[in-house]
Amino acid sequence: MDPVALALANALVGNPVHAAALEITILGPELRFEHVTLVALCGAEFQGGLPRNRPVLLAPGTRLSIGRAARGEGIRERDRGAGVLRSRIRARLG
Repeated sequence: MDPVALALANALVGNPVHAAALEITILGPELRFEHVTLVALCGAEFQGGLPRNRPVLLAPGTRLSIGRAARGEGIRERDRGAGVLRSRIRARLG
């Protein structure tokens, strides 16, 4: 885990610095968001996905597909609001 990327992702969405995050390495998942969710992707560059290192508000029903690592090995995804990182994330590896 990259502690700097974790802290940045959490700060961008208004979470405590050490809040849980989804760590993605080499090949990213496809995620579907059931609620309005504020997310931030921080760390390595991946194909597709969202802009890195800034918060993005996603609408209900949004599908986010994160491809292969383009540079670096991992990325941290953190959300605020819907508890998505617990059992409510449905991810399918590409």
